[in-house]
Amino acid sequence: MQTSHQNSLRDITLDAAKRERQEKSRAQVRNGERTQESLFLISPAQAKAATVRHRVFSFD
Repeated sequence: MQTSHQNSLRDITLDAAKRERQEKSRAQVRNGERTQESLFLISPAQAKAATVRHRVFSFD
């Protein structure tokens, strides 16, 4: 059984604007105006410096 509620939550205008921004950014990378790394949400330097702490859950 397939649910159709996901389609009702999508905003076609926002999706179109997102695709437009993505294409503009990709064109800037292709033209050498920006680097691929400049498009990352988290910079490689921040990712390398980050410390991740894992919680351990024991269900003994």
